[in-house]
Amino acid sequence: PQLPLRLRGKVTKIVGLVAEADGPLLSIGSRCAISAVTGRTIVAEIIGFNENRIVLMPYGDSDGIAPGSPVESMASGGGIKVGESLLGRVLDGFGEPIDGKGPLLNCELRHINASAPEPLGRKVIKEHITTGVKAIDGLITTGTGQRVGIFAGSGVGKSVLLGMIARNTTADVNVISLIGERGREVREFINSALKQSDAILNPAGVNKIDRLLSEIFNNAEDHSILNEWYVNGVAYKNIVDDEPIVELNLSILNLGFSIAEGILKTRQDNTEVFEVTEKWYAKHLEQMKKWNKSQFKEEDLYSLYCLQEGISRLKYKDESRGNGTMNFLRAFIELGAFGIIDPEYKSHLNIISGKNIVNCDNERAPYEDEDGTFWLSLNQENNLEKLPEPQYLKRMRQYFPGTFLEVKIYLNKTFFEYVLTEE
Repeated sequence: PQLPLRLRGKVTKIVGLVAEADGPLLSIGSRCAISAVTGRTIVAEIIGFNENRIVLMPYGDSDGIAPGSPVESMASGGGIKVGESLLGRVLDGFGEPIDGKGPLLNCELRHINASAPEPLGRKVIKEHITTGVKAIDGLITTGTGQRVGIFAGSGVGKSVLLGMIARNTTADVNVISLIGERGREVREFINSALKQSDAILNPAGVNKIDRLLSEIFNNAEDHSILNEWYVNGVAYKNIVDDEPIVELNLSILNLGFSIAEGILKTRQDNTEVFEVTEKWYAKHLEQMKKWNKSQFKEEDLYSLYCLQEGISRLKYKDESRGNGTMNFLRAFIELGAFGIIDPEYKSHLNIISGKNIVNCDNERAPYEDEDGTFWLSLNQENNLEKLPEPQYLKRMRQYFPGTFLEVKIYLNKTFFEYVLTEE
C-alpha cells in the first residue's frame, strides 16, 4: 500500500549487493527509492536491520549508490491491488500494469502474506472443474479449489497444456504467471507471427532461430546480476495490395551491467581481445583528434566493438562466445529485408545498454569481408576502422542498468522464400 508520508534517510554503508541506510525505518518487505549519484533512481527492498539501520537489497544494478545517497520510502511491503479492473490486464512482478492500458482503478489493497484459513474452516472440494482437456477430465478429474502440479522435462508441453486449460476451462477468471520461460516460447511467438503472413519457419529456420535466441539469452544471463532476462513480443497484421504484411516487435531485457562494462572490466585478463579492440580505439581516437571532435567516449565505442565476431569478454575463460550477437543482427536484418524493397517498411534494431544506443537497420547492417567475416561499422564506408555515424551510435544522459534489445521487422512472404516455407 502507498504510504501517507514520504520518509527519508541516507545510505551509510555498502557491502557487496546490499546497502545500509539510517532510514526510513520501515518493516521488512517495504520498498524504497535510492537516488544514485548518476541521477537515476534505484528501487530496493528492506530485507533486514543492523542495529538502528535498515539493510536494503536493490532490485537491479547498484552502480551509482554512494555513501550519503538519499533513500525515500515508496510503498510498504507485500501489498497488491485487487479488483475487477485486473481482468484482461498484463502486470509486472510488482503488480503494476505494463500493457499500456492505463492505471488500475477502483482496486482495494490486499496483503500477499495473509494468514492461512483455519483448517476446519476450509471449503471441502466436492465439485469438479472442467479443464477442456479430455485426458485430465476423464482420467484425473480435478476439483474446484484443488491445487495441481504439472511436472515434466523441458520442451514436452507444460506451457502448451496450461494454454489449453486456460482457453477451455469452465473457470470465470484465469490468472496466468509466466516465470522463466525460455527461447522456445519466443520462437513459437515468432512462428505465430509468421503464420499471419501465410508462412512458417522451415526446419532450418527453426534451428537457426533457436540457436540465435539461446546465444542471446545466455549472454543476457551472463550480464545480469540476477541471472534473469525478460522477453516481450507483439505482432500486428495489415493487408496491403491483397497480401498480408506483419509488423513484428520483439524486446529482450536484462538488468545488470552494460555491454561495455562487461568487457572493459576484463582488460587485464582478456589480452587477446584487447589487442584487437585497442587498435580500433587508437584509430578512432586519432580521427576524433584530427577533426577536433570528441562525440564518442571509450564505452560508446566498446559497445560497438563488442558486437563484432570473436569479440567477447569470455575469451580469456574456458567458455568463449562472441558471434551470437552478430548472428542475431544478421538474422533479423535479413528477415526484415522487405524494408529494402519498400522503405516504408524499413526494419530496425536498437540496443540500449548503459549510456549507449546502437541502431542497426537495412542501410547500416552487418557486411561481409573477403574472408567471410561479418562486421558492423555503422558507417557508409562499411569500414570498422572509421568512426561510426553519430545517428547510429548515440549517448544518453541517463544510465540504463543492463541491456535492452528491441527489434522491429516487417514480414512479407514474397521476399522470404529462402527462410520461410509452407509445409
